[in-house]
Amino acid sequence: MYCYEGFLDKGPSIKPGSIYSIMTTMRETVVLEGRKRRIYTAAEMLALPPNATPWIVDNMIPCGGRVMLYGQGSSYKTMFVFDLAVSIACGMDILPGVKVKKAGRVLLVSTEATLNANRKRLEYIVRARDVLPQKLQLYYCQDRYTFNDRADIDSFLEDMDSIDPMAVILDPLVNFVGGDENSAKETEPFRKIIDAIITARGTTFIILHHEGVSGKGRPRGTSAWHGWLDSELQFVKSSITPSGGTGKLNLVEVTATKMRDGVEDKLLTLIPIYNEPAKTIGFKAHDPKLQDSLYQITDKLLACRVISVFAPITTTDAATRSGISYQRMRDALSSLQTEGVVDKLGTVLRDTSPDGSRRRTVSAWKYTDRISQVDAYLAMMRAKQQEIEDDLRDYFLDPSSATAA
Repeated sequence: MYCYEGFLDKGPSIKPGSIYSIMTTMRETVVLEGRKRRIYTAAEMLALPPNATPWIVDNMIPCGGRVMLYGQGSSYKTMFVFDLAVSIACGMDILPGVKVKKAGRVLLVSTEATLNANRKRLEYIVRARDVLPQKLQLYYCQDRYTFNDRADIDSFLEDMDSIDPMAVILDPLVNFVGGDENSAKETEPFRKIIDAIITARGTTFIILHHEGVSGKGRPRGTSAWHGWLDSELQFVKSSITPSGGTGKLNLVEVTATKMRDGVEDKLLTLIPIYNEPAKTIGFKAHDPKLQDSLYQITDKLLACRVISVFAPITTTDAATRSGISYQRMRDALSSLQTEGVVDKLGTVLRDTSPDGSRRRTVSAWKYTDRISQVDAYLAMMRAKQQEIEDDLRDYFLDPSSATAA
């Protein structure tokens, strides 16, 4: 007898139609501890009503499925799942072309970070999507439910009855499983409880986990996880050098390493976008042209910052102080000049002899008409607005300073 016996003996307090009621019935007919099974004839099987919408997100999140997002630390899993939760809760696209086909209530249980940090994440996403909080079918819990503890199981099932979520997100697995994640036997109660809830309600469970250290690209712990899941999504952080650049730009590749009723393939390549005022991360779908535009914005921001402190300054000195190549700084300053943000009407003195006895005046960069740094940022972003998507105008890309989860 597993510890989940707690939700099977509620007695007269059981409410008709509640999970307790359903599972008490299942005790006699399905699999929790009795030996009776529901056997279908072929005709009965084919007569069952089909799932009108088999996917919440096509080839990613199945309705009534067991989904695991896994990867190494700092591969943006938690930030992505917050974005995913909001998308499902309000029915908005996750990214252009990545549609939520079925919206509904979401219960997000995340024990990662602090409550205030997660509030900030949620606020950023809600603002970016322009969603009224009152219209968002999202429920959040910071506290864990341990699935080998009778009281916690009962509490979780009561919350399920109260909220009736279409999807439940648990982040991270290790804080919920209540046993050694490397043991198929100790983790079996967790899987059986999830299975019972899915059978009773059709709930989708999305679970975050870490990648194993074996190098095989599988979730950490027992191989039973891989066999149990319907959808297994691997997050891998990588970096590339955009055309014309010498620095690195972070990317996150999302690959379906298992898809029971779909295609196992690379699903998404994301660009993590750091929002400087909010101090948090958003995502855009990777596109080579957009990627290069984002990289150019970063270079121009660096140029603006250098000029705000050291103007007048030459291209060579600006490149040295910002840590990027001369070519990238030259291109950034030329673009800013075209946009009317900077000009090359300043001057600096340069030594032309080893002993400094001879000097000459050379042209140097400065803001036009003593433009402020804030005005420079705004002018630059307005000029870029026609070249990239409108919602990028408030983003500042700085992958090196962003904290991933």
